[in-house]
Amino acid sequence: MPIPSKLLCGLRGNLKAIVSRTYSHQQLNAVVGVAHALASSFLLSKKSLFRLSELHGLSHTDLSLDCIADVFQQDDAGSLIQLNAYFAGIDLETASDQQVLAHPCVSAGHDQQCATDRTCR
Repeated sequence: MPIPSKLLCGLRGNLKAIVSRTYSHQQLNAVVGVAHALASSFLLSKKSLFRLSELHGLSHTDLSLDCIADVFQQDDAGSLIQLNAYFAGIDLETASDQQVLAHPCVSAGHDQQCATDRTCR
């Protein structure tokens, strides 16, 4: 399930605002939307989705939100700790939205770890 291009529009700018702590609620929601779409797509590709849903009593949407929750953890100053760490290694000034999306920390690797963690608990 591909991510709708409208979700990707402005991803780089939204991440720049998050990293610089000048983000709006709308920008944060847009990044959450992209992360949710990635997690949702990954979970839908897994045959174990029904078992995970049944085991945890959560819908597919709730499971995908649970997978990304830690990425949006904030410190006392309101900095998004994980997102800042993930994107420290990419030049958000010159990267395209597609390059930002392809950054290894945003790709399915994180979501795969999430699904594995949930299954092994």
